[in-house]
Amino acid sequence: MPSLANDSYYSLLAYSYFSPLNTSIVDYLIVSEINTAIPMADMDLGRELALKTLSRIDGQALLKSPNCIQDTAKARLVWALGEKDEAIDGLMGVLSVAPDCEQARLVISEALVKLGRSDEAVGILNEGINRIRFKEVLESESRVLFIALEEALRAAGREDEEGGRPGGGGRH
Repeated sequence: MPSLANDSYYSLLAYSYFSPLNTSIVDYLIVSEINTAIPMADMDLGRELALKTLSRIDGQALLKSPNCIQDTAKARLVWALGEKDEAIDGLMGVLSVAPDCEQARLVISEALVKLGRSDEAVGILNEGINRIRFKEVLESESRVLFIALEEALRAAGREDEEGGRPGGGGRH
C-alpha cells in the first residue's frame, strides 16, 4: 500500500508516465492532490503533502506556462498554508500573463473579499466580465463571474449596483 511517507508513492505520481503534451491529466491529478491537502494543511501529513505538491507544480511549470489550472490551485494551497500575500501575488501573476483565466479571477476575488478588500475584488471581476465581450464563452462559464461579482458588490456594501448581469443595466 503506498504511503505518503514513502517516496515511491511520489515517483508513481511524478507524471513521468504521462506525455508532457497531455497536461489535462496532470492538471486533474494535481488539483485532486491539492483538494486533499487543503483541509489537512494544519496537520503534519497535510503540510508534507502540500509541500511535495507545490514542488511538483513548480516542476510542471517548465512544461506549460502559464498553466491557469495548476497556478490557481497552487495559490489556493499557498493560501491554506497561511501565506495569504504570496497567494494573492501568485494569482495576480497568473492574471498578468493569462488574463482570460476565469478560475484565477474567481479565486482571487474570493480571497480579496475574505481580506476585506471587496472593492478590489469588484474591479478584478469587472475586468473579467469586460474580457468576455471579446471572446466566445459559454453562458455557464460567464455566469460564474457575474455571480461572484454580485457577492463582491454585496461585501463592498454596493448592493445597489446590478452586478453587470446581462439585461440588468449594471456595469459590464
